[in-house]
Amino acid sequence: MSAPDGSYVSRGLRPGGPYTVLAEASGYHAVEVKDVHLAVESGASVNVAMRPSDIVYLEKFSVVADATDPLFDPAATDKGTYLSSRDIENTITGDRSINSLAASDPRIIYNRDPAAKSISVNGLNNRYNSIMVDGVSASDPFGLNANNTAAERNPIPVEAIEAVAISASPYDVRKGNAIGAFLNSITKSGGNEFHGSLYYAYRDADFVGERLDGRKYPVSAFKEQTFGASLGGPIIPKRLFFFASYEKVDEDRDAPRPGAWADAAVIAQIKAAAEHLGFNPGDVGAPGGNKYEDTNLFLKADWQINDDHRLSASYRGSDSTRPKFPGFSTGSGINNFSFSNSWYDQTLKNDSFSAQLVSRWTDRWNTEIAVSRSKYSSKPDIGVPQPYLQIQRISVPGSANTAYATIGTDYSYHVNALEVESTTAELYSTYALGAGHTLHAGLQYETSDVYNIYMQHAYGSYEFATLGEFLAIADPVTGVNNGTLDYYRYRYAAPIPGVNPAAEFTEGKLGVFVRDVWRLHPRFQVDMGLRLDTAIIGDDVPFNQSFYNTFGVRNDATYDGKTIVQPRVGFNWQPKINDGILRTIVRGGAGLFYGGMPRVWLSNSYANTGMNYVSYSAGTSITGDDPAPAVSGDLGNQSTPASLPPKQLVSFMSPAFRLPSMWKANLAIERELGLWGMKATFELEKSWVKDDVHFRNINLRQTATASDGRALYAGTYAGGTPGGGTAVRSTAFDNRIVEITNTGKGHSDTFIFMLERPRKKDGWSWTLSYAYTDRKEVTQGNASTPGSLWSNRTVFNANDEELHRGDLEIRHSIKARVTKEFNLLPAVGRTTVTLRYEGRSGLPFSIVGRNDINLDGYTQNDLLYIPHRDGDPLAVFASAADKEIFYRIVDRYGLREGSAVSANSCTYPWVNLVDLALSQEVKLPGWRHKLKVGVDILNLGNLLNDKWGVIHGSSQFFTKKQAAANVVYNKDTGQYTYSAANAELAAGKFAPELSNYIGEPAATRWSILFSVRYEF
Repeated sequence: MSAPDGSYVSRGLRPGGPYTVLAEASGYHAVEVKDVHLAVESGASVNVAMRPSDIVYLEKFSVVADATDPLFDPAATDKGTYLSSRDIENTITGDRSINSLAASDPRIIYNRDPAAKSISVNGLNNRYNSIMVDGVSASDPFGLNANNTAAERNPIPVEAIEAVAISASPYDVRKGNAIGAFLNSITKSGGNEFHGSLYYAYRDADFVGERLDGRKYPVSAFKEQTFGASLGGPIIPKRLFFFASYEKVDEDRDAPRPGAWADAAVIAQIKAAAEHLGFNPGDVGAPGGNKYEDTNLFLKADWQINDDHRLSASYRGSDSTRPKFPGFSTGSGINNFSFSNSWYDQTLKNDSFSAQLVSRWTDRWNTEIAVSRSKYSSKPDIGVPQPYLQIQRISVPGSANTAYATIGTDYSYHVNALEVESTTAELYSTYALGAGHTLHAGLQYETSDVYNIYMQHAYGSYEFATLGEFLAIADPVTGVNNGTLDYYRYRYAAPIPGVNPAAEFTEGKLGVFVRDVWRLHPRFQVDMGLRLDTAIIGDDVPFNQSFYNTFGVRNDATYDGKTIVQPRVGFNWQPKINDGILRTIVRGGAGLFYGGMPRVWLSNSYANTGMNYVSYSAGTSITGDDPAPAVSGDLGNQSTPASLPPKQLVSFMSPAFRLPSMWKANLAIERELGLWGMKATFELEKSWVKDDVHFRNINLRQTATASDGRALYAGTYAGGTPGGGTAVRSTAFDNRIVEITNTGKGHSDTFIFMLERPRKKDGWSWTLSYAYTDRKEVTQGNASTPGSLWSNRTVFNANDEELHRGDLEIRHSIKARVTKEFNLLPAVGRTTVTLRYEGRSGLPFSIVGRNDINLDGYTQNDLLYIPHRDGDPLAVFASAADKEIFYRIVDRYGLREGSAVSANSCTYPWVNLVDLALSQEVKLPGWRHKLKVGVDILNLGNLLNDKWGVIHGSSQFFTKKQAAANVVYNKDTGQYTYSAANAELAAGKFAPELSNYIGEPAATRWSILFSVRYEF
């Protein structure tokens, strides 16, 4: 029933379609609008013009139209990206990743690294994004997965997705728990007719590039196959429907092997010596198999209970197993290897159930009730656990490189398991106050039970600097293993009887919101809302009195009970310019957003209380006089000598910690051009930090200040030269006592220009966009453990809040996509060609010293002081050649002399990426049966020329940096000495990570994916 002004609203309908709108009124001919498709979040605006009945028509007036306007949304305040099923079908997804679907948005950069497959919006950390399926979170529930989803590949098959909505600043206060991008995938549903598909995709090493910028990085032989099927239809026609989708990915790869093997007699000698110590090394040699398996299942049922109530229920499950071979290093000339007892399988499993009841109680009042339950687990299957043993610098015949041999369980997986069980519930209601005026309100509750145990060195770890050092202790005949012979390093995390070493806690939140959407004028709508989130943490962090006595701060603080109020407002104005012949929309808004901080950061407070376990370390690499103890391959017989005082490792949250939040605002103009059906968009976006996270190491003790103002932490200064390890406030604690606190610094400015042309009858569609982003931040947060969160930055002073260019900022980005659908062979079927281009600035990087300049315990993270070339009292060069090379670096990268460089002040080279997709439909006998054959080519430019399409700095979990020289400060002279200047960097060459599967070679390599799909 329409309102007196003729407006009407129908809520609670499933996204997608097709729907039919029938309008009837006394004195008018009925009008039927067919093939109406509803967008994921904005639905559809269907305007119906009815004709008086005094005009005679022989039958009902019928219109066929897609009511989802692909260009203009009269309700949008922020403009994201919407992908229909047709758009998804034509999107180039050579890695079949859900995140890659978002790559078309001008704000978003997609990391092609196979180990990442992540998205960043306006330079934000990808873990601040919200990944949803049917409005239910599918994000990583803990924060360890590079792609920020609850699966290694995809939380659901791409085949199951009906539509995707991507938004950077949704002013709808129903959306919470993220300050980055919101990516919501709406799944397909069954209908009154049966539809299904079978598909297969294939790629192997012959269709992946090996050369990168003139160098060859061989690809180990592999075969990647994807098998999938889907089926949807009626259980009870017009009432009960189902949809199912299944996908399995098999990757068969050659197992890693060293570039050259150490002598067989030496390997046999190592094995015998290890067995003498009580180890069971297993076999040596290249692993026999390396098969990664991933399965994905999605099931959904929709019950149209009656005209006013609809119930949906779904299950999604993913299960993956990936073999791991620690100790092998891939890449040319790398000779490291491990024995078979070091190998293991990493497993990941996620199961999620959800249900939603949508009800219409009156013509004005609608409600939605949704609940979900999920269980996520990730753990290694390590077989028989053993202590970790490594022997370094083993000579390899015929190779200039030595080898490292590894035996036993990888020390990071001695005790390592993660389980997260989550429950969510939502009550949502809308009430129409009048024509064009709707009140929205809701309550959202989420709780997660987290169990994470991560104890490095829990079985004991032994490292030897040379083969001789190892055999002096381990040789079955001549070895002396009684604790009198020292070696490189011993580490052991000893359990404390009766103490649970795991991080085990409950974390959740309660959100309430109210929203008023009011169309004040047929051409002007406002969207006002207020959201309040309260954090709930059900378990206390154990209090450490010794820590409090030493540092004067409690370690048991959390953000339990803290609340944040988030006001948001947006508007959409459709001015009538030139009689409205060409449509125009002015939209914008501002608001506060909270959420997205990964739980792993909170878990560090529970896992590192200083009382979970006791840590021992000794050896020649450890400052002190105590030798490392005797070596034992027995898990229950690791040394805890009184002469090695244990150290407590504590990570804690500041008692004054505030929930991370960010203000965002945008203003945009959209204008129909009247040329080829195109629209132009000009948009300004701004964000500024209210509260972000910052990490400090409170156990550092500053012992000097360099002449350029840099804080130094050396234990001694013999002859003015720093040494003696890192000075700490208390030797009873680890030198990394990391506090998570806040910073109020950080902002970004983004400008976007975009041209769009949706698909027309001629089969052409295209988009062209340019985005400029200027992002400043203090911390990217691109790690998970406390020490890495603090140290994985490039800094001048280790604990300062140093505002700098964002780690993932892309200053300039140009994207273009052209799709043409045509009937090359009308009797055969439709042909589709899609060409995509992305040209963008390189990622930022920092110029650092190769060594640990400030002696804080970490190398290659200290920003360089750049001396004046005509003479500087703060610097000397080891040689004239070093000086000449150094200033070639200064000139090439435009470094300012007389001051320290700022973080990320340099930029990797411009990136040009071209992708091509070809598909051909083949009509088959029978109703709506067809075959579709496709080819996706990623990085076509790199296929044509190995110097094209090169990506530098792609690994998101490592700070982008280039070492210019070794730099040592002398306290007595007040000078830095520069030596071993980097000639490669001076020549503009960057050494990528030498890995087949991650980092720059993997992200750059061209690849071809073949696919075939049967539909009915």
